[in-house]
Amino acid sequence: MLKFLSVFICLTMVFSSYAQTKGNSENGASLGVSTNNGLNSEIKDESEQLDLNESSTEEISEAENDEEGKAPKESSVDSPQESSKELRQSEGKKLNQNVVAKKMMVKDVNWYFPEIESESKSKSKSRKSTLVNVNLSGSTEPGSKVYIGTKTIPVVISGKVRKFKRSRAIISKNLRIATANTEGIFIYKIKLPVGEVKLPLTVIFPDKNRQNFQLNLFVEKKEVKITNQDNVTRSPAFRKKFGFWFGAGFNYVRMKQTSDDIGSDLLFESFKTPSLYAKIKGNISSRWDLVYTFKLSPGEATSGVTTVNQGTYNWLTNTLEARWSPTSWQTKIFNNKGQWALRFGAQHHTLPYIDRVSAGVADIVENSVTMASLGGQYVEVLNRNWDFEFFMRYQHPLSNGDNFDVESSFAFDGSLGLIRSFSEGWKAGIFWYGQLQNYSISAHDSVANLDIEGENSYFYSNVDLRLGYTF
Repeated sequence: MLKFLSVFICLTMVFSSYAQTKGNSENGASLGVSTNNGLNSEIKDESEQLDLNESSTEEISEAENDEEGKAPKESSVDSPQESSKELRQSEGKKLNQNVVAKKMMVKDVNWYFPEIESESKSKSKSRKSTLVNVNLSGSTEPGSKVYIGTKTIPVVISGKVRKFKRSRAIISKNLRIATANTEGIFIYKIKLPVGEVKLPLTVIFPDKNRQNFQLNLFVEKKEVKITNQDNVTRSPAFRKKFGFWFGAGFNYVRMKQTSDDIGSDLLFESFKTPSLYAKIKGNISSRWDLVYTFKLSPGEATSGVTTVNQGTYNWLTNTLEARWSPTSWQTKIFNNKGQWALRFGAQHHTLPYIDRVSAGVADIVENSVTMASLGGQYVEVLNRNWDFEFFMRYQHPLSNGDNFDVESSFAFDGSLGLIRSFSEGWKAGIFWYGQLQNYSISAHDSVANLDIEGENSYFYSNVDLRLGYTF
């Protein structure tokens, strides 16, 4: 009996211990699942956050819906952490959009023909440099900074690519950077070797946007050419202050004078030479010029039904004008962009007039008329050496002379020219120039002692060869 009780007690203790161990094991297993679920949830949240940061399309769509007043997509979790993530994502998205927009902004820089600047006499006496002093010029936004963008400049010499140090190209510390003036024009003075230069340039605009350019230059001792740019023209910064022109050519003049009051109908035509021309031009600023021109057009009135005493005459024209040429007035007709200009001022004409002194006999006298002039001009640089120019002006009478009064008029003049530029400021050109003036006049006829009315018509056309010098 005691043995049986001892076995029963032992078995009870064994089963009790087993049951307790099993219960603890089940409780421990339950805690482990809960912990694992919490870790998976945290990993899932971090994964969702990473995906949202990397996926911008869905965010932009939701932001657009919010801005338009539409309900955004529902979120599975609505917590402060989620709101903070959306805020960071929105700020990141705006920053990316600003960066992309800034990269897409392409600024314009117009390049002009480079000019060569001769070395000073002191340097030429001591040691002549093998480098060429080059003045680069362009136009862009006012206040922009221009400089060489790399430490070395590739130069092709005799078929081999060599590296030219930037420090050798810079003339002085003060000229390391060029700044565009209030009109957007800049001049960058550097020294370059003879050869094919691949010049890397950087432009920093006022809004801190930075752009890189490469100018391919063919550098010679007396000339520098840009080989990778279209529509290259002369820089306003290199315009000469003063210019003188002189010319001579041949001339055709037609003069017609009619009056029904005295039964007069006179017509005279002639070819005469030389016609003379002179011009003085002063540059006030990059947009304004002051121009004076003188024109002498000879003619002759031969005797016919009416005997004309002293039949030769000169039609004289003196013109003083201002010329305004804003940089925005540019268009292309032939090769490059040309410059339009507004011309306005006054012309003073000394015209011939047939004045009867007796029946069948007349003298040629002079009559002065002052006209206001207004018109336009177009100048295009065809290439480095050739320019094309034309202008046309309307004229309106301001004052009359001694022999007739202008009652009404139709008058204009115009010109076409082709100009060749040489070194050291010399130019030569061939020009056509013409004037047409029609007047309704009132005058006094001394033979009939009568105030008469009539029509006067004047036309001349001439071709000149001209030589000019600018400095």
